[in-house]
Amino acid sequence: MLLVVSAVGLVTGLLLPSYLDPRRQPTPEIPPSPPEEAYRIYLPSGWSMVRPPSWEVILEDKADGSGGSFLFFIPPLAGSPLLKVEWSKAEPTTESEGVEVSFQGRPAQLVSEYEAPRPSFSLGSDRREANRIARHGCLRTTLIARRDDRWLSIYYRIYAASPAVPDVMWKFFETVRAPSDAAKQSF
Repeated sequence: MLLVVSAVGLVTGLLLPSYLDPRRQPTPEIPPSPPEEAYRIYLPSGWSMVRPPSWEVILEDKADGSGGSFLFFIPPLAGSPLLKVEWSKAEPTTESEGVEVSFQGRPAQLVSEYEAPRPSFSLGSDRREANRIARHGCLRTTLIARRDDRWLSIYYRIYAASPAVPDVMWKFFETVRAPSDAAKQSF
């Protein structure tokens, strides 16, 4: 018994100070600074993008080069802001009509949906996302652009009282590079 108490005390003594460290800061949901090339992630197919600092990334790159994706998030994924960039030969579909915008000097379609915060509360694990939207609001944005024989889709979601994509996030969107752009440094 004394050995168990000693082991628990030792582990607690070693781990608790780092857990309670006042310098430990949560990752901001909106990056505080513009993209830095030091955070650029490259895939074998030639696609690349700058990762927001301290965000995790899941990569997918099809061996035949026909498609792939970057999925950026702050762990844990549930409730985290989400930035997903996909490319493929298949034309993506959207549930609603968007507005035409310019993305990296080319025409693109932008669809944004914003749910403002509203007071409510629901019980049950299946209501977690609904509760998060109710407390904070939710912005979902999809940008679709054509690039040669590929379609590029950028999906962004954040639980916040923000009816528009923050300017700094647009700068991260703009860092996407296609394989044919390696020499030009732009999409």
